[in-house]
Amino acid sequence: MRRALVSACAAITLAISGSAQQYGLRTYSVEHGLPSSAVFAMAEDADGYLWIGTAQGAARTNGLRFEHIGRKQGLPHDAVTALAADDSGSVWLGFANGAVARGVDGRITVMHAGPSATVKAIAVRGDEVWCATSGQGILRLHPGGEERHGRNHGLRSEQVNALCVDQHERLIAGTDSGLFLLSEARWQAVAVGGLPHLRVQALHGDAQGLLVGTANGFAELDASLAPPARPRKPA
Repeated sequence: MRRALVSACAAITLAISGSAQQYGLRTYSVEHGLPSSAVFAMAEDADGYLWIGTAQGAARTNGLRFEHIGRKQGLPHDAVTALAADDSGSVWLGFANGAVARGVDGRITVMHAGPSATVKAIAVRGDEVWCATSGQGILRLHPGGEERHGRNHGLRSEQVNALCVDQHERLIAGTDSGLFLLSEARWQAVAVGGLPHLRVQALHGDAQGLLVGTANGFAELDASLAPPARPRKPA
């Protein structure tokens, strides 16, 4: 089945004429149903719907039409700055005012009201939801309540830009002071020789290891969080 992430986000058509290849890129904006042309985050849920976080709320699509999810549907703030889907079918939304909400079948429940620092990224591990924030460390939401992780938990910077759960279910954070790995409730710095820049701004984990986006390019790490011995295999 063609999934919404393919049909709505990467709607690219290929035309082949002789030996030449021409690519056409389709873009989506307000005139197609998005609540705003400023897009901050995207995530695909378990049902194949693509959720899009914008400056004026969220939208979800099955590839045919956009459904606007805004204040009337229960969002605590307009700007949706982070999104993550879990295995249960829920989508977690982070906001510019620090609020965090959960979406299930289009129904919104606020899980953390804020106000606090902007949520930059969200990672879900089991029944825990971890939220990277701009200047206030990491917010952990769990069935028993919530807590913040900052310098008192081992982070050297509370400017946290990215979060990732790797193939070993380890939680990794990208901060303005490098990479950190959660180990027994404390964050340990990951020493990576040759990282292009100390400020880590994006993370992507897969079966081959970890891709680390920085303020000066990106680096490839293997499953042990070390530079790989051989190049990555094509996807």
